[in-house]
Amino acid sequence: MALERKTDSAGQALGEESARLREQLTSMNEALMLSSVRQHELAGTAQKLIEKLQAEIAERKQAEAALRESEARYRTLFDLGPVAICFCDVSGVIRDFNRTAVELWGRQPKLGDTGERFSGSLKLYRPDGTFKPHEQCAMAEVLSGKIPEVRDMETLIERPDGSRITVLVNIRPLKDERGEISGAINCFIDITEREHAERARPKLAGSGASAEDANHSNALECHATSRTRGRRRTVAFPSSHVLGHRLT
Repeated sequence: MALERKTDSAGQALGEESARLREQLTSMNEALMLSSVRQHELAGTAQKLIEKLQAEIAERKQAEAALRESEARYRTLFDLGPVAICFCDVSGVIRDFNRTAVELWGRQPKLGDTGERFSGSLKLYRPDGTFKPHEQCAMAEVLSGKIPEVRDMETLIERPDGSRITVLVNIRPLKDERGEISGAINCFIDITEREHAERARPKLAGSGASAEDANHSNALECHATSRTRGRRRTVAFPSSHVLGHRLT
């Protein structure tokens, strides 16, 4: 009788242990299934994020390629254009210039050289021939805010070989988002031959030249020249429109 009670007690305990184990196994299976579902969801979300990131990277690469292409076109136009261009920061340090500027200056200044400011020319002179220090040139006045801009100002440039040319200068300031001057751009062209033609006209008129010579003088063309890649590029203006007037 006692043995039967012990046997029944052991069987009941074994059954309870088996039930507990089944519950634990069921809970583990449910947890594994839930974890698998969550992993699948996380994997799907991660894949979407990866695809979105790849699309953004591709778009950014395309935008960068387009920007590089645009910059290349601008640089080509900047370097090969017939007008000399020079950019200075607000302190007057030269930050960029094109080949035409080098050809008109007769020299190539070093970019970012703080000892050379406002112009890459060796020396500057006023139209009357008086010397003009770089610190008093039009670029310096625009950068300081003394004058708002420069339009069609005649200036003499002296080159390292001693020769001088007359250039027509136009300067515009560059401003930041706060409206403060951050630099300026100088665009200038060589009008030396135009100046020579202007000086030659009164001599022809006063020399008693023939009517044919006078007519030839009236038909004389004034040339504003620029040099690009070692070649002379000429823009012609009828003397009746230019001689005695400033080129605009």
